Amino acid sequence: MNEKMRELYMEALALAYFSLAGTPSGKGRNAPLTSPVEFDSKTLESLCDQGLIRYTAGNKNVTICEDGVGLGEVFATGIGILVAGMPGFGQDAWSEEAPGGEILHFPVGGNKPASSNSAGKKGVVGTGVPLYMVPNTPASRPQFDPTQYRPLTEKRGFLFRVTLELEDGYECWREVLMPANCSFLDLHLAIQIAFDWDDAHLFDFKMNARGQKIHIDEASFLDPSLPPAVGPKEAIVEADDIFLSDVFPKSRTATYTYDYGDDWTHRIKLVKTYPTCPVEGPTLVAGVGQAPPEDVGGAWGFEDFLKVLADKKHPEHKDMSEWAKDMGWKKNFDLEETKELLEEDFYAGRDEWNYRLGLEQ
Repeated sequence: MNEKMRELYMEALALAYFSLAGTPSGKGRNAPLTSPVEFDSKTLESLCDQGLIRYTAGNKNVTICEDGVGLGEVFATGIGILVAGMPGFGQDAWSEEAPGGEILHFPVGGNKPASSNSAGKKGVVGTGVPLYMVPNTPASRPQFDPTQYRPLTEKRGFLFRVTLELEDGYECWREVLMPANCSFLDLHLAIQIAFDWDDAHLFDFKMNARGQKIHIDEASFLDPSLPPAVGPKEAIVEADDIFLSDVFPKSRTATYTYDYGDDWTHRIKLVKTYPTCPVEGPTLVAGVGQAPPEDVGGAWGFEDFLKVLADKKHPEHKDMSEWAKDMGWKKNFDLEETKELLEEDFYAGRDEWNYRLGLEQ
């Protein structure tokens, strides 16, 4: 294993541990979690730089930021799946119900106890230890019915401002006007084209809708045998099954994430509601700033990318300039060109998704 991979694994392991071992540092549901340190300073510094934890050298505890908790839960889920498949663990594991999910108990002495009531007690050989908490099953996970508030006829239109979060004050946003009866998959496609993404990675929307936290993605592609890598209090909805009018304008904001590696985070805000939509399909109205090229390494990678391109004396300037050219990246954003691109490519992209979803043969 090379050093870079080792560092990434250590960071994932640290976040998984912090999310499981963390305890609230104050009163209230939103109190930040703190956890014993337990990891080397290099791993802690890297997680601090990424804004996932807060830690001061010499302290006995770290504070886990909201994004760190979310990622930690995802990594813990993956570790739990792997452990559950190990001989002597997954085959002999049992579970008991607990608030927020199920606690899996794995054998210590190799024998399952006669009663799960004794599980985890000291001095009982073979009772097992609660190693990992699995998110709620689909039956117990909160449900969200997108059709419950859907009007019989829909003429409205929504104008959204979608802002890509980048470093060092770099401004990049698009305003997109869409009929209210478009789906969130349609919104995904519109964002992809407007920001010149390649639609080559996973995505999701997160928002609060009618008092419920919901997670929207292309859930039909998830392996149904695996627990979803989202919080147990989030309802899961497939992007093509939920319309914009199912949640807007009651809700005003949402977060869209594309490419879980580069982690492109877009903040969506409903700017205006039209009683009658003036367009038939997604239309780009305004925009500022050229979006990053794919696979540049996230917001921090894009910041470095711009610095290297701006410095002709930088040792990587030539290679980076050639890579940017190969990626088709342009320094300046062209509103009219992108507007035409959205009008031309949206329905072709929608047809491709219909084929992938099995809606068209």
